[in-house]
Amino acid sequence: MNKKRDELDDVLFEHFKNKNIPSSISEGIDKALYKYNDKQKSISRIKKAIIAITSICTITGGIVFASTIVRNLFSYNHSIEQAVENNYVQNIDMDYISTDDLSFKVSYLVMDDINFNLVFDFIVNDNLEDYQGITLNNLKITDDQGNQIINDTEGDELYNNYALLHSSWKIIEKKDNCIRQILTANSFNFPESNALYISFSGVTVYKVDNGNAKTRKYNGDWLLEINVEEQLKNRSIKFYKCSDKRVEAVKITNSGFVIKVKSEDYLENLQLYDDKGNQYKMIYNVQNRNMDLKKYVDDEWIIFFDTCVYDEVREYTLVIDGSEFLLYSEED
Repeated sequence: MNKKRDELDDVLFEHFKNKNIPSSISEGIDKALYKYNDKQKSISRIKKAIIAITSICTITGGIVFASTIVRNLFSYNHSIEQAVENNYVQNIDMDYISTDDLSFKVSYLVMDDINFNLVFDFIVNDNLEDYQGITLNNLKITDDQGNQIINDTEGDELYNNYALLHSSWKIIEKKDNCIRQILTANSFNFPESNALYISFSGVTVYKVDNGNAKTRKYNGDWLLEINVEEQLKNRSIKFYKCSDKRVEAVKITNSGFVIKVKSEDYLENLQLYDDKGNQYKMIYNVQNRNMDLKKYVDDEWIIFFDTCVYDEVREYTLVIDGSEFLLYSEED
């Protein structure tokens, strides 16, 4: 480039000249900074270049191929990790949405009958080491068929949720002013959605210290739309039988395993083993809800375990307070 750099250009290049940035990205940034003589266009492109570099460098600590990132994102959950390794994950092509001192986007989606997982990337103009995490205010997720996937509310709308628990956030990465979190929820039968609509009225960065909350809030009114791709619509679902009628239904999918059990008492001391003796972690045990009656079902429980179709298990043994229940595949 023949155009002389100005003072701001020198600051940017001095900061990023030793970063491990591929030549294709460097050339694009160079063009964004120097191609145009119009000052306003240059400033706009400089801002975009800064956002692009920040999102690449600070979340992962350097340039990392997407496959490597995705492989490590779900390491906390064996089943979802297996699903991702078998390409049951959607990479969402979305630009960062920026307002005030906040930028965010959705990066990945995993959704089948049992699991709903959205990966969010946040960039804030503050050091996140002083905070514990981020939440979305008045979060509501619906689909193109009018199904309510998640609504973080305490009112009657809660019973319309396909998610059997309030959504929860799990921090995957946190460094400097960037944080990557996963929004998770579980169900017995998430619908086969073609599109998802994610609305929320603000973003809150928070920390609770000795009962005292420290927050930083970003107000807004956001509605994100995500088209669900084919690989998430092609769900693998397998059912198991049990001779004991107390075990009403057993389902295994690309990313999880769920059991519906009838019991007048709260279920405790739950274990799950396969026919090779491997034990699988219990994720949740929750009382079932009835959408139509707007109430919890007194004697029905939904149990989630950390196994999936890719484990290729022929028989499982469910143990409840020492009593064993054999679960065998309907396909055998």
